Amino acid sequence: MERSTRQNAAIRQAIAAAGRPLSPAEVLEAARREVAALGLATVYRTLKALVDTHVERRKLGFIGEPVVNVLALNLALDGAAQR
Repeated sequence: MERSTRQNAAIRQAIAAAGRPLSPAEVLEAARREVAALGLATVYRTLKALVDTHVERRKLGFIGEPVVNVLALNLALDGAAQR
């Protein structure tokens, strides 16, 4: 489980507010408006945690590849932006 920090909140809000895909560098630039002491490694860790949290595993434990549930990820980001 990921800790809720000002840095993570700023990253989530930057992604949600953009309304378009962002590169990690763009996320960093946008999130630094809220938290100046934010590093690129934190952005990568937070992005990985977001994706990992919303990965749906293989069906029946062995069929198909794991995939990201994009709808659930976007809803989570939307919830972060509204806080």
